[in-house]
Amino acid sequence: MMQQEDGSFGRLTSCLPKNLLWSWTLKPFLDALSPGMYAFCTLGHIFDPGTYHLVLWIAAGNARKVEKRLELVLPGEWTVDEACMLSEGVRIRVL
Repeated sequence: MMQQEDGSFGRLTSCLPKNLLWSWTLKPFLDALSPGMYAFCTLGHIFDPGTYHLVLWIAAGNARKVEKRLELVLPGEWTVDEACMLSEGVRIRVL
């Protein structure tokens, strides 16, 4: 969902629900992920700066599904400095 001018959040009709892709394989599923390890997935490609609410369903063959809601804030100020970009250009928090 994207934040509207009035502050409410509206569903994005141009964004269809789908499986996220693991960043290094570009596939939606892994054969295994060892305990204590982490892996990154691509959340998407966002062209309009703004505040978004995401609902993620995280599941595995040996675990129950977990739902997480995130707020993603992209103020639209981009820089090639990764540390600056991750501290000022992108903000993510669990709702």
